[in-house]
Amino acid sequence: MPHTTYDLLFDAAPVYNVRSMGYNDSASIILDRASGQADPAKIYLGNSEPIVTLQSTDLLSLLGLASGAFISSGVCVTAASTTIPLAKRADCSVLTTGGTHTAFVCQSTITIPTQFEARQDSEEGATCSFETRFRSSDGITAPIAVGNTYSLTSSVHGTPYGLGSVWVNDVAVEPTFLTGIVVNPGIQLTIQRAGGGIFPVAHYIQYRAPSIDLIFENATLASTYINRFGTGNVAVRAFFRKRKDGSTWEADDATEHIKFSMAAALCKLESLEAAQTGNGSLTIRCNGKVLTSTTGVAIA
Repeated sequence: MPHTTYDLLFDAAPVYNVRSMGYNDSASIILDRASGQADPAKIYLGNSEPIVTLQSTDLLSLLGLASGAFISSGVCVTAASTTIPLAKRADCSVLTTGGTHTAFVCQSTITIPTQFEARQDSEEGATCSFETRFRSSDGITAPIAVGNTYSLTSSVHGTPYGLGSVWVNDVAVEPTFLTGIVVNPGIQLTIQRAGGGIFPVAHYIQYRAPSIDLIFENATLASTYINRFGTGNVAVRAFFRKRKDGSTWEADDATEHIKFSMAAALCKLESLEAAQTGNGSLTIRCNGKVLTSTTGVAIA
C-alpha cells in the first residue's frame, strides 16, 4: 500500500500540517580494486549523513520548539526520540488503523529551519522548510530505526498563516506591491565523525547568516536600494498574517500574527527582473546580525 506524510514528534512535541518529506543518506560508496584490475573486487559503505527534509504550514508549533529558540538554533533531541511517520493508506478508505504504519525513529537528532516563505495568492499559505539530521551513538551504529508497526497519534490541524506586511525603520514598505517574504535563518552546521565511524556523532552550529528577502512588483524601489552600501543598521519587521476560519484573515490589530525581525540590518537591491508583458519583480535582501521570531503579535 502507498504511504503519505503525517504529523511529526520531537520529544513528544508535535508538528502538524506536514506537506512534504524526503530522505537522503548522502552516503558514499567505496569501490576497492585489486592491482591493475578495472572491475571492483569489494564494495564498502563510506561516510554517510542521513537527512530528512520536511515542509509544514504549522509555523506556530515549529517556532515554539526549544522554548522559542527554533529560529536561531533549531531543536536538539537527545534524551527522547524524534519520530517521522509515513501513514499507510487503506484501500477503499483513508488510512489503515493500528500499528501498521512506517516511522523513522532516532534518539539523537538536530532539526534546523532553512526557510520561512509567504507568497501572494498562495492557497497553501506560509510554509517552513526544515531538515532533521541524525546522529549515531558511536559513529558505526546506524542512527535511524525504521519500523512498520507504528500507531499514528491523533492529528490536529495547525494554524495557517499567509503574507503580511513589511516595515523598515517603522515605515511600511510598499504594501500595495509586496508579493513575497522569504526568511532565511542561515544556520550552517558542521558535523563530527570520529574513531573511523561513518555516521555523525555530533552536530555543531558553525555560524549564522540570517537574511530576509522582500519581493515587490515595483521597480521604483531600485532607486532607494541599489548600491546601498554603508547604510546599514536599519530595523526590519516582516509579518505573516494569520488566516481566520470561515473568513479571510484575522484583523491586523489582533494579537494573532507572526513577526520576524532584525534590529540592525543592511538592505540592498538583490535582483530586478522583467520579461515581455508580465510584471517585473524586484527583490530586496536585508542581511542582519540576529534574527528573532515572535508569535501572537499585532501587525505594525
